[in-house]
Parts: sequence; C-alpha cells; structure tokens
Amino acid sequence: MARSFRELAHDLNNALLPLRAYGELALRKIDRGDDPREEVEQMLAAAANAGRIVDELRGESRRRRVLVLEDDETVRESILRLLEMSGYEAVPAADLEQAAAAGRVDLVLADLSVRATRERISEICPGAPAIFMSGSVPPDGIPPERFLAKPFGLQELEDAVAGALR
Repeated sequence: MARSFRELAHDLNNALLPLRAYGELALRKIDRGDDPREEVEQMLAAAANAGRIVDELRGESRRRRVLVLEDDETVRESILRLLEMSGYEAVPAADLEQAAAAGRVDLVLADLSVRATRERISEICPGAPAIFMSGSVPPDGIPPERFLAKPFGLQELEDAVAGALR
C-alpha cells in the first residue's frame, strides 16, 4: 500500500537532515584544511535517498485512488478514462458490493441512481470524501462543490476531484 504524504514528508525531512549536517561538517573541514571526502560521500548518499522519496511523492501525487460508482457501464468507462487521462488511478464499481470490495480509496465519485448510495457510502469508504453525480437536480443536503451535473466535461471533473482531494 502506498505511504501517506505525511509519512513521505517525514522521511524526506529525515533524508535532508544528514545532507545539511554533512554539508556543514564538510565546510568546517575545508576551513581547517582537512579532506571532506567522507562527508561529501555521506551527502551524496543522503541526496540519493531524498531523490527516491521525491520520486515517490511525484508518483503519489498522480496515483490517488478514485472510486467511480456508476451503474451504467458506458458512463462508468468514460469517467474512468477521463480520470486516468488526468493522472488519477480510477477504480470501477457498478454497485455498492463492488464498491465495498475496492478497499481504501481517497475519493468516491458516485452516481445517485445507484440504490442507497448516499446512505451507505460513508460506511463503505470511511474517511473518503464523496462527489455525487446525477442527470437530475441535486437533492437537498449535497453542497454544490460535491455535486456534478451530468453531462459534465473534463475540466468540471478535474476541478471537482482536485477540490475534494484538498
């Protein structure tokens, strides 16, 4: 399972500390006329470690998982493609049973026509924000920023997903 941004930031800070410390030690050795080779080697190792963590962060920023709960296969597949084109990992679900089997996700994009969606989504995907979509008017209780009216375009989808993941 992917590590959280908090874990990655922690590890990056831990990788940067030796880089800074060995840099300061190397400067002191240079000032004294000593050979800083050992410190420079340690700095290079710490920089390589930090680079691996940054690579993981880059990947995580584009791999956030989005569950697409939509009973219409054509609509579901088109939304999956839009999300993947935008760099998100999209997980398909045609019903609540498939949604429950998806595991942990960062966001749920759910069609309101799937029976009992609003009532069950928080228990199926605890902690994940939800964006609801429908071809009709939004029901009471759903804030505008958590509703997508069908048909929607790529920009509307990207804006809604990015806003929900903040």
